[in-house]
Amino acid sequence: MLSNPSVSQPIFQGTNNAGNYIYTLRANSGSCETFAVINIQVKPTPFANIEISDGSCGAVFRASDPGNGVINPVYTWNFGLNSNPGSATGIGPHPVSFATAANRNIQLDIQSADGCSNNASIIYAPLCVLNEKLVSFEANRYNKDVNIQWETAAAGDYKNFVLERSDDMRAFQSIIAVPSNINQKKYTYTDRSIITGSNNIVYYRLRMTDNLNNLSYSPVRMIKIENAATEINVWPNPFINRLNFSYQAFGKEKINIRIVDVKGRIILSEAKILNPGINNVTVEIPFMLTTGIYTLQIISKENKTKNFKIVRR
Repeated sequence: MLSNPSVSQPIFQGTNNAGNYIYTLRANSGSCETFAVINIQVKPTPFANIEISDGSCGAVFRASDPGNGVINPVYTWNFGLNSNPGSATGIGPHPVSFATAANRNIQLDIQSADGCSNNASIIYAPLCVLNEKLVSFEANRYNKDVNIQWETAAAGDYKNFVLERSDDMRAFQSIIAVPSNINQKKYTYTDRSIITGSNNIVYYRLRMTDNLNNLSYSPVRMIKIENAATEINVWPNPFINRLNFSYQAFGKEKINIRIVDVKGRIILSEAKILNPGINNVTVEIPFMLTTGIYTLQIISKENKTKNFKIVRR
């Protein structure tokens, strides 16, 4: 606001047009004229939008990208009563299960580091609710495997269980059928063949059939795989005409391979599509490659590069 109230005040309008704006103010007093420069910084308002993936007896909620220029946004979620969890922080994804079929008012608040905020809310109707006969259903990482455990309220409540897995929360595949035991309430299974999607996340749920042939589902459990260690072995080294390396992929994965000389020049560049599990990859070496020291670069789908010193003899 200008210090002289008798001068018409400038009005700046716009929606989320973030940036620095420089205005020149000209004032006339009789035959005199003066100028002043005004610098206005417009901070961006975070974009608030809720994305939903439906799942049996639950859903996965995620916030959309907050927009350009938003600094360190903080996300606060409220999923309503009788929801598990009832609240969360972070952009997501957040798997949520529901104990009742009532509509939920899903609320999202976003606060940026420069003080700008926004919010969004939606009404969500759960597809189904949790089965009271299922006491618990949990999935946990154990080294490179996933351990799944579940417990029923009483032995013999169900005829059978089918454990299902998905890499996108939409299409679930059966991985094992477990018959019910009339003397058993607790069950466990270890998944040793994890397959993940583009986000390195795997989802599990339990499909249950009771003694009256009624079908029900457990909550969906999410496991993040991005911290899984990928051990790479390179051989032979030194090499002559070809180079091999082993690479463990946690899902179908495209990697990029480069050979770089000591001056940083890329001598060879190619891409490989790998299948889930341990892959043995062979790289044919160009005949023009002279003897000496090089760097083998293996670039994962997350754009992470691993470098290996190799020697052509």
